[in-house]
Amino acid sequence: YEEQRKVVKELITKPYSEMEVVYKQMVSDKYKTATDILKDKIGEFEYKIKLNKKTEVEEYFNEAVSMFDIEWLKFGMLKIDINLSTTVKKYKEDVAEAIKRIVADVELIEMQQYAVEMLVEYKKDLNISRAIKEVADRKEKERKEIQERIDNEIERRERILTNQCNMIRRDFVKSYVNVLHDDLFISYDTIRNATKE
Repeated sequence: YEEQRKVVKELITKPYSEMEVVYKQMVSDKYKTATDILKDKIGEFEYKIKLNKKTEVEEYFNEAVSMFDIEWLKFGMLKIDINLSTTVKKYKEDVAEAIKRIVADVELIEMQQYAVEMLVEYKKDLNISRAIKEVADRKEKERKEIQERIDNEIERRERILTNQCNMIRRDFVKSYVNVLHDDLFISYDTIRNATKE
C-alpha cells in the first residue's frame, strides 16, 4: 500500500509540477518583469511631480525670505516633506506660517540682552524656547563661575592679610585692621575691588 501511495502521489503531482514550470516561464517571470518596469516608470513620474512641487514651493519660500530680510534661513531648515497628496497651495500656506513665526521669534530674540548668542542657538533648530533657555543657562553658569573666582580671590586676600600681615577682621568698621597699629587698615571694598597685582 505504501508503495502504491507513493506511485499515485507522483502521478498526481507530476502534471502540476510540469504546469508550474510552464506557468513560471510564461506568466510569473513575465509579469514580474512588467511589474518592475511599471514600478520604475511610476517612481520616475512621482519623483518628477514631487520635484516640480518642491521647486514651486522653494521659489515661494525664497521670495518670502528676501521680503522679510532673513536670508540666513534655508528651505531645508523648515523640514517640509513634499509628498504627492498635499497640494502646493497647502505647502505655501505652511511656508508662510513658518516664516511668520520665525520673524516673530527673531523680533523677540532681538529684544533680549544676549540677542546675538540667542540667534546663533535659534538657527540650529528654530526652537526659540530652547535657544533662550540655553543662553540663559550658559550665562548663569558663567555668572556663577565668575562669582566663584571672585570669592576665591577674596578668600586668598583675606588669608594673606590675617596670616602674613597680622591683621584681623573688624566688621563694625568693615575693614581689616592691623593688630599692632590701628591706623593701618584695608577696607572690604579695597579687598574686593583691588587688582590682582
